[in-house]
Amino acid sequence: MDGISAKDFRTAYGSLILANELRKENIQKLSLSQKIKFHTEANLLVAKKLNHQTQVKSNFGEKIDELSDKLNTYKANYQTLKEEIESLKDSDNVKDVKKIKKLKSKLKKLKLVIESHKIKIDIKKKTKNIALGTSKANYSDPRINFSFAKDNGIPIEKIYTKSLLKKFSWAEDIEEDFYKNYPNI
Repeated sequence: MDGISAKDFRTAYGSLILANELRKENIQKLSLSQKIKFHTEANLLVAKKLNHQTQVKSNFGEKIDELSDKLNTYKANYQTLKEEIESLKDSDNVKDVKKIKKLKSKLKKLKLVIESHKIKIDIKKKTKNIALGTSKANYSDPRINFSFAKDNGIPIEKIYTKSLLKKFSWAEDIEEDFYKNYPNI
């Protein structure tokens, strides 16, 4: 095609891949961390297709170990809470009943933290040698990300950094269904 550069082609191709991946599933009922994981995996596919590789950081293993240690701490705390609830379960004491209610609330929150942390580790491992920022910043139409975030209740700050939000502020008024109506591959 006359007048189209390689970057134009790569941007169009990356945008098509991203929109196509984001349309594949209805994620409305997923947790926020699962929605972000879904988006990250779609962006990961774009980065892989466009060969956006980066060198694995020298401290990668240490970071994974730190995250795993933190996850194990959360899991241990979860188990302790479950045991405490179990020990109070048969009590008729009003204070114990109230305490069980509070502990169950803490347990529910901790379960979400554990899920979120597992997802964080999984994403970190999957993206260890991929430059996700390159495809997000340069090779996908930001209107796709903005509309996807709006449609699925994802705070846009979870997708873009502050500097990219400034750069793409022109795209923030896009309709929620823009990515759904983006051309198919």
